[in-house]
Amino acid sequence: DELADVPLNWSQGQIAKGEAGPSYVYDLLSDKNISEERMERIKWSAASFYGAGADTVCVSQRLCPFDLA
Repeated sequence: DELADVPLNWSQGQIAKGEAGPSYVYDLLSDKNISEERMERIKWSAASFYGAGADTVCVSQRLCPFDLA
């Protein structure tokens, strides 16, 4: 659960500070009446996107030096 909490908590913090840009989580959290079940779905789907994006960045950073050569 801790890994899934990171992206959601970060997004909620950005929203609370008024610093959030448009995003998947921002759009979903714009609804003020979110059930606990829906919040769990938002949390886990955001964690999936976060993990997929992190993996893509790592792969592209490893390949970039070879592409530039």
